[in-house]
Amino acid sequence: MLQKLESGVRKINAVNNALLVVVITAMFFLLMLTVASRFLFYFTMIWADDVMVFLLLSAVFLGSGTVTAEDKHIRLDFFVSCFSEETIRKIMIIAECISILFLVAICYQTVALGVRSTHIAVGVSPFPLSFYYGVIGFGCLVMLLNFVVMLIKRIKRIPVIGGHTAHSGENQAEEEKRGENRP
Repeated sequence: MLQKLESGVRKINAVNNALLVVVITAMFFLLMLTVASRFLFYFTMIWADDVMVFLLLSAVFLGSGTVTAEDKHIRLDFFVSCFSEETIRKIMIIAECISILFLVAICYQTVALGVRSTHIAVGVSPFPLSFYYGVIGFGCLVMLLNFVVMLIKRIKRIPVIGGHTAHSGENQAEEEKRGENRP
């Protein structure tokens, strides 16, 4: 069951990463086009700023899904590292449960708000407001699924990528070389 869930989440992560590459590439080219049109042709593309905001919002939420998949999201490692391995595991389980509840609430709200805002325009952007909510919802869904997989692994005591659960001797030796395994 866990392997099927993990396989499905990996596929969703791959889609998320592909979308992130498209969004960042589009941001780059749109920014270059905007700069060129302003300084070379003295022409302002009014819609470009609104599209850039949409792409930036997309990059943030798609990127947060990628970071969560790799268990590299922000946490207080300094505080947590003061405890024993078992206490760290329990703290991480509690933190992941809270994160899951928070993300469920956000996903619910983005669906509710997205349905209500399908015909609302944002400035001169070609995207309706529901697209903004859709991107936020998709990014939060990716984070939610990754947190569920990490939670199940921590409960079953399976090592989590980049996480604080039982390190193998090989990983521990590698961390000591880099200076990451501090007392």
